[in-house]
Amino acid sequence: MRLAKVAPLEKDAGGKRVKRRTCVTILLGFAVVVLIDCLIRWRQAQALDNITLVGIFSELQGHDAQAPSSQSSQTLDGVLLVLLPDVGTGDLAAEGPAAIPRGKNITSSRPTSYTSFRVASPDTVPSQLAWITGQHPSRHGTLHAQDISDYSLIPADHNALLKTLRAANVKVGHFGTWDLPSDIAADTDDHLITADAQQAVRAAQHFIKRCVDANQRFYAQVWLPPVDLAFESGSWARELLEREPGVSDDSPTCRDIRRRTTHPHRYKSCPRMIHRANKRRERELVGNVIDTLFATAPNLPFLAAVSSTNGPETPEIYGHAAGSTHYRGKKRSLYDGGIRVPFLVWTSPSVVTHTPQSRPHLVSALDWAPTCVSFFGIPTLKGSAERDGIDHSAYFLGPGSLPLRRAPLVWEWREPTPDSHCIEVAPRLAIMYDHKYKLFLEPSELGNVSNPLHVELYRVHDEGAAHQGHYERANLVKVSKLQSIAAHHIAGLQTWHAEMYPDTTPRASVRGSCREHFEAAFSTRQKMSSAQENKARAAQKNVRGIIIMLADDLGFGDLSAFNAPVQSEPHDNDDSYMNRAGGSVFRPNTPSLDRLASQGVVFSNFYANAAVCSPTRASLMTGRYPFHSAVAMHWQTATSAAESEYFGVTPYLGAATDEPPTNAQAPLQDPIVPRARPNVYLSRLFREAGFVTGHFGKWHLGNLPKTEAHRSPLHPSYGIDEAKVYSASKGVLPSSATYEHNDLYFASHIQRDVVTQTIEFLRARVERKERFFVNFWFQNAHAPLNLAEDGQQARELGLGFAKLPFPERQFASLVEKERFPNEAADPHLPLQIYRALLKDHDQQVGRLVDWIDSQGLRDDVLIVYLSDNGPENAGVYFASQGSAGPFRGGKRSLYEGGLRVPLVMRGPGLAANTLWSRPGMTADILPTVARYAGISLNASLTSAVEGVDLFSANEDRSLLFEFRGWAHGADCMAHSARFAVRRGRFKLYAEPRDPRQAIPRKLDPIELYDLEADPAEMTSVLGEFPEEAKRMTQALFDYLHSDNYDQAYTPSRKARAKRRQQLVQCRQWLANSSLPVGEPYLRVKHTQIGRDDLFRFPFVFDENNL
Repeated sequence: MRLAKVAPLEKDAGGKRVKRRTCVTILLGFAVVVLIDCLIRWRQAQALDNITLVGIFSELQGHDAQAPSSQSSQTLDGVLLVLLPDVGTGDLAAEGPAAIPRGKNITSSRPTSYTSFRVASPDTVPSQLAWITGQHPSRHGTLHAQDISDYSLIPADHNALLKTLRAANVKVGHFGTWDLPSDIAADTDDHLITADAQQAVRAAQHFIKRCVDANQRFYAQVWLPPVDLAFESGSWARELLEREPGVSDDSPTCRDIRRRTTHPHRYKSCPRMIHRANKRRERELVGNVIDTLFATAPNLPFLAAVSSTNGPETPEIYGHAAGSTHYRGKKRSLYDGGIRVPFLVWTSPSVVTHTPQSRPHLVSALDWAPTCVSFFGIPTLKGSAERDGIDHSAYFLGPGSLPLRRAPLVWEWREPTPDSHCIEVAPRLAIMYDHKYKLFLEPSELGNVSNPLHVELYRVHDEGAAHQGHYERANLVKVSKLQSIAAHHIAGLQTWHAEMYPDTTPRASVRGSCREHFEAAFSTRQKMSSAQENKARAAQKNVRGIIIMLADDLGFGDLSAFNAPVQSEPHDNDDSYMNRAGGSVFRPNTPSLDRLASQGVVFSNFYANAAVCSPTRASLMTGRYPFHSAVAMHWQTATSAAESEYFGVTPYLGAATDEPPTNAQAPLQDPIVPRARPNVYLSRLFREAGFVTGHFGKWHLGNLPKTEAHRSPLHPSYGIDEAKVYSASKGVLPSSATYEHNDLYFASHIQRDVVTQTIEFLRARVERKERFFVNFWFQNAHAPLNLAEDGQQARELGLGFAKLPFPERQFASLVEKERFPNEAADPHLPLQIYRALLKDHDQQVGRLVDWIDSQGLRDDVLIVYLSDNGPENAGVYFASQGSAGPFRGGKRSLYEGGLRVPLVMRGPGLAANTLWSRPGMTADILPTVARYAGISLNASLTSAVEGVDLFSANEDRSLLFEFRGWAHGADCMAHSARFAVRRGRFKLYAEPRDPRQAIPRKLDPIELYDLEADPAEMTSVLGEFPEEAKRMTQALFDYLHSDNYDQAYTPSRKARAKRRQQLVQCRQWLANSSLPVGEPYLRVKHTQIGRDDLFRFPFVFDENNL
């Protein structure tokens, strides 16, 4: 073969042109290759999307689109279904600690996990009914477990699956619970109804062996009864409980069982410890029955499936409930946490399958019945043709495509979601056409879905992404490019609703949102009139005394005066549904504080100046921001020099300035310190005005002093005449002025002790006719929370063993024994301990207030009650079970749950049972009470105080917050940005563009919330109000670069990096993945974050940018 000659390349300028042409040709070729690859990928994705889109557009056009045949060419000889009760996605997985134990006979390396599997109902019995009928529970009015008592509503063929299989000579067995009305004996070849999970599994194992030995095809379903080892008295149960880790202070499972390593265990167990042991026992039982299947029929084609009836239960309904879900909501909620459950499938070696180990497409429990009969080669279910499920057998047994749904999946829940946070209370209807989008709709008060009260749209899965789902947080219903999707889903709900309720209207009742929850808490109080406001602003120069009561780690929802039922269902008033669901016995009940609130002013928008203890207390004492240069209390006072250097914090209040003079009589108008910007201390202000001052209870404002005197609140600079204190950070030396608080049962008696000391101080003042100022700083609800040693304190406070939330069938016989049968389980529950000591807190408040009133001082004394920050997280201390009410976050979070706290004022000139809604903060207390007592601040003192009189504050002023620590023990919903600003109805969160800068040169707003419409801070409106965000960011930036801000603040780089890493990881989770939420940060940290991601900004996750 003769090759053609190639002409030589031109040289010089022409050569350069040829080279350029060659480069262009190569680039164009590369671009074509990339384009072809993209087209191939797009067609592959389109093939999946078209399955759903064909159904959508066919329905819109009125055509009955027919699905391709989805029946598998393979048939099975055996099928096993195991349903576990109340199991979330964090309790059962294909691999890892929550995996089913692999027995010696199980040949599959791991099961296939269907990651977008949802049950038909968030309640147990309706869900079970859907599994065996293939029908939506709404078709026969079975919306919750109690509806099953009306047998007339249940269709005669509700056992269609079992009847169909028996008619085809398939042996049918049922083992475990059975709460349906029919006689199970008539529809099975073998059955055992039992509340003993171990008996149920053994019976299923014997049934499978008999069927295999007789060469019979079989279907076995095990509806496993609840397992609670605390109620088992056998040694095997005790050994399993004692084997479960979680009794050390550093364990994420069960903190605070012992206070320190030097103390013995205070409690034997905690619910999470018991729950983990229970779930491990359940998984062992399931593993046993699956292993039996593999061992008995190794050569037969069979399939085993394990799933749950619904999401995890709440501990208020069942005392040892501590289930975990990756998603929002729990049992009785239509959010994914209530209906999106594990679904794991094993197949025998003889089943030819190319199924990947994880399949993301939308599958429902409604599909089980038609799919199951197809496994045995049976074409259809017997009975009614109105089946809502579809046959997935080809999809389960091989690489078959997902069959076309002729109708969407719809969920309905019209009952309350008892004792859940309001963000878990979903609208009553939900719909999905595919696994990507999920829409919620709240009908009108007349049950009309055509004119809904509320609509939510969420993206719950990204096609092709490695992530398996999204937390339903940012409502996308207003995103313009998604309007057509939302409209189509609403139309689908309207069609479904008309089919389900052609002649009747469902009960007309409105589901309460977080906003309605918040408003309902104050609906009985009247806003102050103009005349009442003017009177509140007037000085009460003859006031005899001021008492400031500061609670510790008390949440907004811990007081019944600040709490309201989440829902307004008609039968909520008598708690009938709560009682049917198991009852709730630990609701907030604070009658003394409620009485105080009814006698004074309640503040609904009051903020602690920080999300932790010491900084808020510093603001109360100084009237300044805790990050002011003269306060410098960015974090808790340090307990060691190393900790002080790590966090960059001051060792005690006042350490940021020079040594104050020792002359206690130095006039306050003169500079207390040589520096130009000294602190004004609240107690000293009153002392110089002629009041006798006292401080009783917690101090927590002094550590690592330069001199011993700085450790004591009796140092002259503070202006305190008498004190009896303790400090959580060991900063006060033992003396006659301190409490010994290192005993195990400190929390059980300290509040009573402090009230006694305070009353003695006040008695002396009354006898001598002296004016008084008292700081009374409580211990509770701060951890550790330990009941008295005799074990009777909870009973004495009205929260004894007889009120624990456990089913009567397990609990009734144990009331007199005052303990569980298993000696390894403790009869005290965390919420019981917390509410009991909170009840003690309430009683001690009432005791002090009653003493004041008994002395005829009710109209002569101002009482101020508030909290230092939001509730502690249970991931830190197991008995910390405080409530932030309708808000997101808690202690160590700048979200509302960490900062919004109760404030009540009662005193002369303040109208009773009134409401004050303008925002305020802890630093406002100093100027407010000073003005109230007739103490005038001169120009020098006024300039030194950053707070303002609460009753004269501008509604649109900016309140600034900073938290440089991390929300350890909290879930990702609580991890906030470093800075926050409250202005009017908005709250902004901002991050330094470069987190390596201690004083940021640039700030980036990342979230903006409208607190009037969205108090739970779920949907950012940053894109809707950019100018508002700009104003708030500028106010923050101006303060950070002023002389007021602590420019010397220098935390370690490692501390800054840790905080940033947690924030970045959690924001990635909220936007992109389904890593566990509701778990300690220990579970989140495994997300890999590159170094560049930590320092690259703007790092903004805006769900509107789709």
